[in-house]
Amino acid sequence: MELIFNEWFVEYIAPGSGDEQLVAAILDVLEARGEVLFVRRKSPWVDKLYRYANQSARERRRLVRRFFLLMRNPAVVRLVDEEEIGNLPALLEEVTPRKDRYLVELAAVSRDRTIVTTDSALRAAVDGNCGIRVLLLEEFLEEYGLHRIG
Repeated sequence: MELIFNEWFVEYIAPGSGDEQLVAAILDVLEARGEVLFVRRKSPWVDKLYRYANQSARERRRLVRRFFLLMRNPAVVRLVDEEEIGNLPALLEEVTPRKDRYLVELAAVSRDRTIVTTDSALRAAVDGNCGIRVLLLEEFLEEYGLHRIG
């Protein structure tokens, strides 16, 4: 399956977030199941990832380093360039919150069109439109047999 995670993933991967074990488990499952995480190369998501990586103390960045290594493996992380992104159908463009447009555009170029989010407003606005599936994080965790630690 091809998945798009919104910015919760970047926030959870940051050292000191308290969610590092959950992110490690998610990455383990994605690799084991052969799932592919779609990441838009130029996006607020990637900007935030680099910002957190640069702010973190070197000894606390193990998980961030792991993800950067995975970003070099197209079997796990597929980096999508701007020229691959097309226009959204008018209906989808109309209902998509402006701040989330880059995620929906990314989902539209993926085979499975699945976004995993903590944003219930995004889900309410977009889920089911033009084949886009929006899962809340808790639903994703349940579907993948994972649970929050702690």
